[in-house]
Amino acid sequence: MSRRQAFDVFLSHDPVDAALARAVADRLQGEGVSVYSAYVSESQPVKPTSDSVRREIHDAFAFAVLLTPTFLKADILPLHTGAAVILDIPVYVLTSGVEADEVPSYLSQATCGRLWEGLPAVATDIRRQAAPFTAERTQAVLDAYQDVGVPVDKLLTDSGLRTEFTRKFTQLAGGRTPAERVVRELVRLRKSGKLPRLAVRTSK
Repeated sequence: MSRRQAFDVFLSHDPVDAALARAVADRLQGEGVSVYSAYVSESQPVKPTSDSVRREIHDAFAFAVLLTPTFLKADILPLHTGAAVILDIPVYVLTSGVEADEVPSYLSQATCGRLWEGLPAVATDIRRQAAPFTAERTQAVLDAYQDVGVPVDKLLTDSGLRTEFTRKFTQLAGGRTPAERVVRELVRLRKSGKLPRLAVRTSK
């Protein structure tokens, strides 16, 4: 099975803003941040509600909205944002032609800024979120994953298992690391094909 490229940030935007989104992606990539866009990254058109797009949101370290007057009215905006919020990944809003009081209430907890002025700070924060763990901390993630013994998808959707996984990681690695950051590292390892095969559990 081929490995998919891992992206640091999912960029959500309206298809009519594809040229602007490409410029944003180029700027972020110049800042060392890899970007996925359903309308820019794919060689063929992809539906914004497709499984592949949902998977990219699922696996990203951060989620960014290119908020233009057109995208304000798009049905996909709350759907994409809701998926990111459920996954508990950092959300950023870059406004272009939209005033602060026009930003939807469901984005009120996001880090907001005007597009070009706010982009460097967003890039810096995303790089921090996506920075790889040390070899020792990576091994702690792998050991905790094997200890819990359930697939990544189940860990991501079961809060109790996520808590157990992050608790085991903390015991192994020491210190304090945000739970979502540990889970994101697990996702990175899955995308790069570095997760070990879990032992098959048999019922007694």
